[in-house]
Amino acid sequence: MTSDQFLLILVIAGLAAVIKSIAGFGYPLLMLPILAQIIDVVDAVLIIAPSNLVLNFGIAWKLREHRERATTLNVFMIAGIVGSVVGTLVLPLIPEQAFRLLLFAILVAFLFNRLSSFSFTMTDPTAKRFAPLVGGVAGVFQGATGVSGPVVTPWFLSVDIDRDTFIFAIASFFTLTQVGQLGVAAAGDLFTQSSLLIGLALIPLSLVSLPIGAAIRERISVTAFENLVIGLLAVSALTLLVRLL
Repeated sequence: MTSDQFLLILVIAGLAAVIKSIAGFGYPLLMLPILAQIIDVVDAVLIIAPSNLVLNFGIAWKLREHRERATTLNVFMIAGIVGSVVGTLVLPLIPEQAFRLLLFAILVAFLFNRLSSFSFTMTDPTAKRFAPLVGGVAGVFQGATGVSGPVVTPWFLSVDIDRDTFIFAIASFFTLTQVGQLGVAAAGDLFTQSSLLIGLALIPLSLVSLPIGAAIRERISVTAFENLVIGLLAVSALTLLVRLL
């Protein structure tokens, strides 16, 4: 990796971390498609994971008083941890082109969900019934790609919780599934020396972004900022599509 590529990763990570701390999502969704253009996709997933874990833990800890309102979270997270282990185990087995295609499909699904006017709210019994299945699927995506927002975000949007509880729930899920992902990756020697060092180097940047994002969140419309994220994701999806063609 050249010094210019490393500097680009730092800039992208700083922007994505601030967005994550404001909206509760967006860090791997913004970073992975861009990093996949300059480095191996597996390395990109592993580079993002440590700092993303720190970001999610920081957000979940700050909003921990909302944990009692996230009624399906415990079951969802247990299934997600199992799924993340499975997803991480298959990570080295996925061909590069197939990985890019999967990532493109994830981005399209996420954009469709954010832009679609269709929405629904589940009752608590229905949510509890399906939480293990959806949590497991989300965990597999988290382990294999580092991106599970297209599954997790619509799930918690559909269970009728307030905004802070929503952010706490998705940050908590991401935190625990990333623990499983990193544990399997470390045990399986999936990290290269450079991917580990770069991944650790992004952690201080993530810590700096937390108060910056919190301060911005108090001053701007989250809806407006999410529209910016959607625009960036659309550009990333188009870039990936060009590479696939």
